[in-house]
Amino acid sequence: MAASTPAPGFLDATVIDALEPSVWLELFDAFGAPPGFERERASIEYIVERLSVSGLPESLQLALEWMYNLGSEDGVERLTSAARDANVDLSAF
Repeated sequence: MAASTPAPGFLDATVIDALEPSVWLELFDAFGAPPGFERERASIEYIVERLSVSGLPESLQLALEWMYNLGSEDGVERLTSAARDANVDLSAF
């Protein structure tokens, strides 16, 4: 399994800060944690530091790219379009 560094947007602390550390821990549980990650040190600053190292698990890299793409203007437009096609009420959003 290849390992790499995350999409450039995820090296921005303001992007990472959009999610609470507890959500990052759930993501790491599901897709693998960055090399050397210590759960007890989980803070936004520490998560930024660990995401910027090389050797991220490929599954985590793919999850980060997926999240980043869905958060883009095009990604939001695609999600909105799919929701409308499925007759989902978007008035709350």
